[in-house]
Formats: sequence, C-alpha cells, structure tokens
Amino acid sequence: MANPTSYLIDPLTDREMDVLSAIADGMSNQQIANHLQLALATVKWYAGQIYSKLDVGNRQDAVERAHQLGLFDDDTLETTTTPHNLPQMTTPFIGRRRELADLQARLTQDDSRLITIMAQGGMGKTRLAHTLAEQNLARFTDGVYLVQLAPISDDGDSATSVVTAIANVLGLQHYDDRIAMQDNLLHYLQTQTMLLILDNFEHLLSAGIFISQILATAPQVKIIVTSRERLKLRGEVVYPLYGMTQTDHAEDEAMTLFIQSTQRIRPDYTLTDEDNPHIANICRLVEGLPLGIELAAGWMDTLSPEAIAKELQTSLDILETDLLDVPDRHRSIQATFAYTWDTLTESERQTMMTLSLFKGGITQDTAYTIAMADIRRLRLLVNKSLLHHHPQTDRFTIHELLRQYCFDQLLASGNYDDIIAVYMTYFADYADALYHPMDSFDGEAFDAIRADWENIAFAWWKMLAYKRYDLLEKTYLSLWLFSSMQGHSYECATLFKAVIDHIESLNNPTPTLQKLLAHLLMKYGDLLFGIETPQHALATLQRGIDIAEQLNEKTLQLLYAYDLRLSSSGKYATLERADDYAEALITLAEEMEQHAYIINAYSILWERDEFVSDEEAYTQSLDHAYDIWKTYCLPINDHPEVLRHIHFTRLLSRLDRQEELIQLLEMKLAFYEQAHWLYGLSRVRSQLMIFVFRDGDLKAYAEHALAVLTWHKQHGRDWQLVGCISGISGRAMYYTQNYTLAATMGYFVAHHPLAVAMQKTEAQCLVDDARPYLTQEDFQKAVEQASTMTLQEAYQDSVRYWSDYIASHIMS
Repeated sequence: MANPTSYLIDPLTDREMDVLSAIADGMSNQQIANHLQLALATVKWYAGQIYSKLDVGNRQDAVERAHQLGLFDDDTLETTTTPHNLPQMTTPFIGRRRELADLQARLTQDDSRLITIMAQGGMGKTRLAHTLAEQNLARFTDGVYLVQLAPISDDGDSATSVVTAIANVLGLQHYDDRIAMQDNLLHYLQTQTMLLILDNFEHLLSAGIFISQILATAPQVKIIVTSRERLKLRGEVVYPLYGMTQTDHAEDEAMTLFIQSTQRIRPDYTLTDEDNPHIANICRLVEGLPLGIELAAGWMDTLSPEAIAKELQTSLDILETDLLDVPDRHRSIQATFAYTWDTLTESERQTMMTLSLFKGGITQDTAYTIAMADIRRLRLLVNKSLLHHHPQTDRFTIHELLRQYCFDQLLASGNYDDIIAVYMTYFADYADALYHPMDSFDGEAFDAIRADWENIAFAWWKMLAYKRYDLLEKTYLSLWLFSSMQGHSYECATLFKAVIDHIESLNNPTPTLQKLLAHLLMKYGDLLFGIETPQHALATLQRGIDIAEQLNEKTLQLLYAYDLRLSSSGKYATLERADDYAEALITLAEEMEQHAYIINAYSILWERDEFVSDEEAYTQSLDHAYDIWKTYCLPINDHPEVLRHIHFTRLLSRLDRQEELIQLLEMKLAFYEQAHWLYGLSRVRSQLMIFVFRDGDLKAYAEHALAVLTWHKQHGRDWQLVGCISGISGRAMYYTQNYTLAATMGYFVAHHPLAVAMQKTEAQCLVDDARPYLTQEDFQKAVEQASTMTLQEAYQDSVRYWSDYIASHIMS
C-alpha cells in the first residue's frame, strides 16, 4: 500500500499518468502522440507538467521517481477506510503547490486547530480546501466531512443553522431531548478524530462562538473554514488566498488553468506562439483569479485570445458563463462581487468606491486624506478580503477585477465628480511637494513618485478632462523631473503631448495657457532627446522657447531650455551659432541671478578653437567660471541641484584640477546612486573611466563598466539596459580591443526593437568603428550571433566579459 504522506502536492491527472506510463514503456514523444492521438506539442507540454510535478528534469528521473512513489502499482489509487463525504471533482485540480504545502504544514501542527482560508469569491477557496482534505484522509480516522453553508440563509440564529448543518452531514439525530442540540453535537465530537470543512462561512459569522466551543470540547477535531471574512477567534490561523502565478510560461498555474479550461470546450486546442502572449495578458488582466480565468477561457469557442483580452480591457461583462451546474454567485464576476457588495454597509461601500480610483495601491495616509478611511476601517476591509496589505511597502491594494467593479459602482453613484476633484487636487499637491526633494537627489522622493506613478498619471488625465489647468501647472515639473531621471520618458511624453495638443487646438488661448504650453513644449523637447531624433527634439524645444520669449518670460524653465539648446548645438548640430546661444544664456542667467549656468555657456565656447585661441578671453572665462563655482556652487551639499545640470567637470578639466575633479565626480556618483539616476550615473562613470584608462588601470576601467551594467539591470528598464549594452559596455569593449564582441553588441542594439533612435545611432557607430578591425568571416559571425541573441543573453555575455577581464587583471 502506498504511504499517504507520499502523495504529490499536485497530483498527476489521468492523462498525465497515460503519458508517464508510455514514457516508462520507452516510447518516443512521437510514438506517444500516435498512441494517445495527441499533437506532438501537446505531448511535450504534458511531459513538462509531469517533470514539474515530480520535481525532476528528464525522462529517466521521472520514471524512477514514479516508481519510488508507487505510481505504477495497482494499489497506488488505494481507497481509504476513512469515512468522508467529499464529492468527486469533475475537473482536475491545477496549481496551488505552494499554498497546499503551506496549509499541509499548518494542518499537521498540533496547535493549528482552526484554519480559515480567506479570499474573495472566485479565488478557489473551496477547491483548495477539498484537495487539502483529500490528501489528509488517513490522518482523521473518524472522518473528513464537507459542510456546505452557502445555501443556508442568515435568519438571525446562525449558531443553530451551523449546528443543524453539521449534524445533518454527520448523520446525527437529536437523540436526547433533555439537552440542547448543540450540546448533543459537542458531546459526540469530543471523542472524534475528525476534520470538518465549513465552506462559505462569511454570512454566518455570529456562529463563530460555537466553532470555538467545538475546539474547546473536542481536542482531536480540526476545522478548515473557507470564508470571505475572518472569524476573529483566538487560535484562528488566517490564510489569505491570492491569484495564481502569472507569467508568459505555459507551465505556470494561471496559463495551465486557462489551457485546460479551453480544452474542455475545444479538446483539440494546443497553445501556439501566437496565442501565448494574449493568454498571458488575460491571466494578468484578471490577476490570476481562477474564476476569471475559467470564465475568460469559456469564450475560446467564439473569440480568439487577443479578442478576449481586448474585451476584458473595456468591461467585466464578458466574464460570465452559461453552464447550468455553476452556483449563481459564480455565474459571472459581477454576480461574485455583488454577493459581497450586498453585505457591506453604506459607509464601507463609499470607502471602496473611493479607493477604486487608485491603481497600484494606496498608502494609509492617502486613504485617510481622500477616503476618510482610518487604519481601523482599512483593517476591517482587509479582514473582509476586500483589500490586501503589503507589509514590505505598507500599501493597500484591491484585486483589479474587484477594483473595476467598485469603480462601476462609483460611476453609478452620482458622487464621481466630487471624489475625482479631491483625488486630482491631492495628487497635484503630492507631486508638487516632492519636486525639490527630487531635485536634491532624495531617493525616498523618487520612490514615492514611482509607487504612485499610475495614480499621478491617472490624475493628470483627469486634470485635462476637467480642464484643471491650475493643477496641471502645479504637477508638470515633478512629472518631468522624475521621468527624465527615472526612464519614464515615453510615459511622460505621452501625458505632455496630450495637453500640448489640447491647448494648441484652442482658439485664442489665454496668456496663462500659453505660458503652460511654452513650459510643456520645453520639457517635452527635453524628454524627446532621449527617445526621438535630435531634430524633432530641437524643433519642439525651440517652439517652447519662441512662445516664452513672446511672453517676455524670465523663468528657470526658459533658462534651462536655453542651456539645453546651447548644449545640443555642440552635440547634435554645429558650433556655428554657439556664440549667439552662449551670449543669450549668459545674459539671461545674469538677469535671473542664476550664475551657475554661465559655467555651461563657457563650457561650450571652450570647444571652439576660435575662442580658445584668444588667450585673454579664454583665461578670463576660466577665472570667471571658477569664481562662480567657488561662490555659488560650493559647498556642494548646500547646492546638490547643480550636480544635475552644471558642467563643472569641463571647468575643472580645463583648469587641470584632476584631483579635485575626481573627488567631485565621486560625490556626484554617490548622489546619483542615491537617486537611482541611470543616465547621470552612466555619465559620471564614463568620465571616471577616461581617467583610469589614461592611467593604465584597466581593472578599475572594467569595474566601472561592470557597475554601470549591473545598475541598469537592477534599477533600469529593458530599453535602458539595451542602450547601456552598446553605449557604455560595448564602447568600452571597443577600447579594450575586443572588436568582435563590440561589433556583436552594437549590431544587437542597432536592430533591437526596444532601442530608441539615439541608441540605434550610437550602436551603429560602434559597429562601423569596429568593422575595419574584423575579417569578413569574423564580422559575419558577430552579426549572426547578435541576430539570435536575447536581451538576457546579451547582458550575461557582457557581465561575463567584464568579470573575466577583472579577474585576469587581478592575476596579472
């Protein structure tokens, strides 16, 4: 007889056993496909499932593991003598391996007598409890019994209803009329070794006291409760249940459930490369909610996965079923959430409607400010499975489908305009207050904006829709600064473009709106330098400058735009008009008493041979710039904002103050790391790399290259990492004379779909520079390797190269 403790946490399905048996018989995948009349891809998928469940990596180990577990023995499917009323399931149990393991560990602990599996409807609480009970039949010699409480109405005497339901399931009669029914039941249970599953307890919570009486009277009885709310009893182990794991991999829980649900209505369906991303998207849109996955898969006989995903993005109505044997409360997502909604007080409904505005979660302070929800109210909603608290971030989130349901209730309530006005004002003030901390490289300020980016962006769209230009004016600087330093250039550019288009569409906009338009154009142009062509960015920047000059503006935004235009004249255009640009910048900086910007004007002029050849003017400019540096920029800790946009490195380099320059670069690096500013960090390390390369310290050179790479991987986004692979790492490979790898990385980035225009241009230059050093054969190999390389492989190859380079120079 197989040992019950050896049962798999995630048992093999009948079809998986068929495939495993065929594997044990020595059949190839194609032979198995012919034998079982399956597609070859389906056989491979089943094999992957089997390996995962058996925790092995190949056929031989799978067969050996199966024999160890007795899966091929006749008595593997042994029937237990333990009495139970667990129904035979009509569909296989999928996933939840971690949850089953957690619950199994708790159930076997002597002090875990009451376990409440808590979640909103549709999360799979009942099925999980049923499977856990099945796996523990042998532990409870007097029986395992499922008590279904959903059909019972709360008539004001919940305890009696629960007592009656349990007694009926156990087949007990009220055999002694001299004592109460519940005392009879307690008397019976006190000698039993039994597991009770009380399913759907949330509407009978007042009966919780009777549950505590069972635990006190019957020491060998354990109880598993499924509920949308906790029972609030001492000794209760609350196990919150969340969505199934969701990734792009077919073997993951959510994808597996979708595929197997599809195969019940389309038996011949196999996952294709075309469908994979859309099914993964569906699973993400429903946040792994099993009921949502099954209801979405139910449309696979009519719609494609892509069409289902599009429907989900607009409405929850598609998540419904016409199956006759599904409980009413699970026939649609709307019905599932309505079941809970009807149990809430008016105050709780109002809180949930307000919180439905928030994407990406909400802090306790924000919940109180906007929804008047104090910590007690938030805790109550957590205990009702309506909110999820994340201790690591101290934020509260709502499951996305529930959030959409509550948002629909908000729209229907008539209170939307009033609540959205508070929401917009709050996030405008919130973003505005974080601008100066971000400008001083406060990492916590960047983290705060990052955590609420979705909320701030949503508030921005609403500011535009409600024409709250005053709030847009208050918010844009923080959005721009965060985005330009944290890689949200695409997202912020989209937000700014919408307002720019709106204002330009107006007839005779007011001077206030023209000012806002000028500022947005200048910041929008700045963002475009990182994601579009320099010509497009310059044209946009100039439009903003022209409007600001027409309005006779003298603002920091205009000063910054002048400075950016001057810098771009040397970087992207020519130096022909550098004198004019520099003179205009110096004049404006002096008028506004922002003297540090004069250093930038001179730094561009120093690139002109005509200016440097005038020894008197050149020397005077150096002395003037250094006086400004000492007077207005030092100590740096008092003026950290100058580290972001003042070209002091060019000044100190011209003055040959290398020691002072390196100290300031290292200080700059510390500030940038604190703010996770990848572009600034890359620039500083690139400058440090020049010094160590000149000094012949190739080990330090490689360490800088490796540090830039790993920082981009850890703190950046994929498109930023793509640029780093060629722009910093690839170029450094070129200077260490590894022309083949440099060409490979350059070609990879130049043709990568995530690379932006500037990155593609720089990458192609790297390829062109490396090409003359390679034979035709070597260059072709580099191209072929780059063409089949993934981003992860490019990153790993780069890290490996620099790690080996560092090691070789340690040895030498």
